[in-house]
Amino acid sequence: MGFSCNRSCNIFIEHFEEEVLRKTLEKFTKKPEVWFRYIDNTFVIWRHGTAELRKFLIFLNNQHPNIHFTIDIEDNGKLPFLDVLVSKKDGTLGHQVYRKLTHWDRYLHAKSHHHSTQKQSAINSLIHRAFSDKEHLQTESPTILTEKGHDKKDIINKHANKTMISNTQLDERILSILSYVKGTTD
Repeated sequence: MGFSCNRSCNIFIEHFEEEVLRKTLEKFTKKPEVWFRYIDNTFVIWRHGTAELRKFLIFLNNQHPNIHFTIDIEDNGKLPFLDVLVSKKDGTLGHQVYRKLTHWDRYLHAKSHHHSTQKQSAINSLIHRAFSDKEHLQTESPTILTEKGHDKKDIINKHANKTMISNTQLDERILSILSYVKGTTD
């Protein structure tokens, strides 16, 4: 399920969601087993059949004139949610990385005019995605990163040496924002 919304409406949607789910408990004996939302995308597990789901969708869409939910129903036990393909698997849920048909593998090139932390963030994100789905790890190889000029050993080393900055270290820093100019603000 999903609806059209920009990020600034998140507080309102949270309130709306609480009220609608409360009304659902009062009005319906059948309700979602799971309800997860990220901004304007909602993942719902519904075990009461398609006809009851359609009734629930109509109920949702009658709660506010400016909020309209749409629905995608699983196909062959699989349903994309954000960048994850959720699948039914032996009574549990499995997952793997999902890319829309419009995905182009456009990532920052190693020689692009971006700060090294931005480039490293792109690498870290892709590596994290790959390792979060160990079953499909081979299909998430770092090939795209090496095609974009990144050194394979750096990719592997960065994953092996993940570091976190503690909150106390962040509290001691003074924030300064500078425009990035290659060779000057490195």
